[in-house]
Amino acid sequence: MKKTMWGQRLPALLLALVLCLSLLPTAALADEGDFTIENGVLIKYNGPGGAVVIPDGVTKIGESAFLGCKDITSVTIPDGVTEIGRSAFNYCPNMTNVTIPDSVTEIGWRAFYNCQNLVEVTIPRGVTRIGDEIFDSCTRLKSVTIPHGVTEIGSWAFGHTASLTSVTIPDSVTKIKDSFWGSGLTEITIPGSIRTIPSNAFNACDKLTKIEIQEGVTTIERDAFSMVKPTFVVFPASLASVNHPFDFRLDASYFYMGTKAQWAQVNVGSTPNSGTVPARVVIMCKDGETKWYQRLADDPVCTSHTYNSGVVTKEPTLTTTGTKTYTCTVCGQTKTESIPRLTCTHSYDNGVVTKQPTATAEGVKTFTCTSCGQTKTESIPKLGCTNHTYNSGVVTKQPTVTAEGVKTFTCTNCGQTKTESIPKLEAPKSNFTDVPRWFAAEVSWAEANGITEGYGNGKFGTNDPCTNAQILTFLWRAAKKPEAKAKSPFTVQSYYQGAVDWAYGEGMIDGSFDPKDSCTRSSAMVYIWQAFGKQSAPASSFVDVPANASYAAAVNWGVANGVTEGFGNNDFQPGKVCSRGEIAAFLYRAYN
Repeated sequence: MKKTMWGQRLPALLLALVLCLSLLPTAALADEGDFTIENGVLIKYNGPGGAVVIPDGVTKIGESAFLGCKDITSVTIPDGVTEIGRSAFNYCPNMTNVTIPDSVTEIGWRAFYNCQNLVEVTIPRGVTRIGDEIFDSCTRLKSVTIPHGVTEIGSWAFGHTASLTSVTIPDSVTKIKDSFWGSGLTEITIPGSIRTIPSNAFNACDKLTKIEIQEGVTTIERDAFSMVKPTFVVFPASLASVNHPFDFRLDASYFYMGTKAQWAQVNVGSTPNSGTVPARVVIMCKDGETKWYQRLADDPVCTSHTYNSGVVTKEPTLTTTGTKTYTCTVCGQTKTESIPRLTCTHSYDNGVVTKQPTATAEGVKTFTCTSCGQTKTESIPKLGCTNHTYNSGVVTKQPTVTAEGVKTFTCTNCGQTKTESIPKLEAPKSNFTDVPRWFAAEVSWAEANGITEGYGNGKFGTNDPCTNAQILTFLWRAAKKPEAKAKSPFTVQSYYQGAVDWAYGEGMIDGSFDPKDSCTRSSAMVYIWQAFGKQSAPASSFVDVPANASYAAAVNWGVANGVTEGFGNNDFQPGKVCSRGEIAAFLYRAYN
């Protein structure tokens, strides 16, 4: 039979086609034993742990790729990886060492959060920003190398690193936040490239005794070194303002690198008592090259301090002879005053002056004056509680919820109770695909009530940090989107604008508001507390919430109303950034 032209060429064409197909790239998805890798991204580690070596060819370690891998002891990341995603190594408690190549330029939020046994780490030279909470709660971290080129250190980047006693901040860094909250630093040198040392930068670093602030720093904000009692401090001549950064000790050494005339121009407060450098503290000023002298002479009599403040003055000591003695906490001198012995002229309506009333079964409540000890009694209603409210943690205990679908309020003034029904139906299941079970009820509730709409792609972003604009939007929607009383000066994305304007009109935010900034735990409590009418509540016992903090009342309310519980070591962690899932949980508790 005569072969056609196609019959002769067909085998050759098939062979060519096979060769071409063999040259095509393999499938993008590859399972290399212990690793699931897609398009160069390490999606998930499934191995047994131990010393892990990530294979060559990986360019990115994906979000939560090693999350909760408790059996990993060390990790070697190959050259060529450029990014470590959010929570990539979050809670790998037995990992002691990680090798990060210089090819890495970005490390995501909480990448090494709660790696409790991580001892040493070197930040790659290509990284310019150490993000929020990257090494937070790495309690055994002893050594950190920060390369020149890093310009910013984020919130709680090295928070709760109790074993980190020293760190060198390069002069390329221009901005820090509350970056070293609760670290174990014993001394620190702050380069002049950081013009402002912000509030809470070194809060709760209770082992920090030596602080050297280099030329170029102009401002030290209030509570920058809160709960720090240094013994040796160097202030630069460039300093223009210092606002109560730490507790000044009379026995510490304070050196100012400028002259006496220059120190006189530094803003340290308007009066000796409201100022931040107590009058009795000795500031050594440099005159020329060698001469140092004291800023103030030792005054024989304390004439400039007041005796009516618990900040400056200790509580008076009462005696049986009708006198009370005040002790000045600035200079230690005392002042005595007579106290009324027959008639109490103090008021009975303030918890500062008067103890909480003691209620008795006979229908009376007894007030005790904390100044002189005298008492005053008032009758309380015995038949019906008509003048006490049920919506405040100060007057009323939190409701007791029972399985029968009712909640019971107990009045703390007269002991009477009030019951209300509660819905027994469960919140519908969430449509979001990225909500873990521990946030399922909270996010489902927020979704069902129109408080959140997610990202529009079936994702809620549970682990993403929540911004200030987002939490205000949640609260605005929960309030049924009321009209704003005033137009805010901020221009944000259209779906945030109504919420931001509303919050501005309600006085919840002011001109310092940053809609894109991450929302911290303290800010979240303040926003929710404001939305609920700024109700008062008993003081909480958190060691990191000072009584005079701007957010203290909000945190107190949150604890009293079951919105927040804090952490197991009696820390509230006010500067910790909230995830969207955590905000949903706060709102769920507040509204339920």
